[in-house]
Amino acid sequence: MHTFIESFKPFLIFVFIFISVFFGACGESEQQSTAPDINDLLSFTATEIFSISEVEDVYFSHLGYESVVLENGDILISDRQLSNLIVLNKEGNLLKTVREGRGPGEIQDAYEFTVDEKGNVYTYDQGNDKILVFDRTIDLLKEVIPANYESTSLIKAYPVYENEWIFEMTSFEFLRNEEKEREKFLIKYDLEAEKYGEPQVLKAQPYVRLIVDGQPRGASLIPYSYGNITAYNTEKQTLFTFIQQQMR
Repeated sequence: MHTFIESFKPFLIFVFIFISVFFGACGESEQQSTAPDINDLLSFTATEIFSISEVEDVYFSHLGYESVVLENGDILISDRQLSNLIVLNKEGNLLKTVREGRGPGEIQDAYEFTVDEKGNVYTYDQGNDKILVFDRTIDLLKEVIPANYESTSLIKAYPVYENEWIFEMTSFEFLRNEEKEREKFLIKYDLEAEKYGEPQVLKAQPYVRLIVDGQPRGASLIPYSYGNITAYNTEKQTLFTFIQQQMR
């Protein structure tokens, strides 16, 4: 099934396994996009280059989230327990640390990354509620504090134009309303106007609610449940989202 919706940037295409959605500029003709054949996607087995548990005086504690290879081959990783971003070279030597704190260029809880066509790195810091933009050597370029969007948490920022980004967000309204399911969605954000566009809802991996004395106290991910994976192509400025359907 294919649906075509106008908004966002020309030629910015979100490809779903079951739904292909084209976001075109207002007034431009609709363009067709074709969902790829899953059998045409490349597969490979990773080969271990090296393995380390510490570097200099930094002992890794809570990894397992995203890492990104920078243009020069250096590696950026996040340790949520240490509240640090760590840059290693290809030999595993420590080059730089973005430390914990609440000042400019410091983080509390950042662990998801996006890299644009210039090699700049974008990450959202939940603890400080800000987006940090670093250059290709992880020197701070700017910080952005997005406007509040009710009952949501930001996951990633995807640059489209200089002042127009697309946010990947998740809703926690399901914690207060048992009739709602957990949702992820993509939404355009205008940095200058500090305004949001219309959300495009994705199927999110479900959580089970923790209710204590009739009040929501949190939620836990349901293991092996359906979900989705989103990948950003910086050169073509496209987002590919794979949606795993629930088995019945």
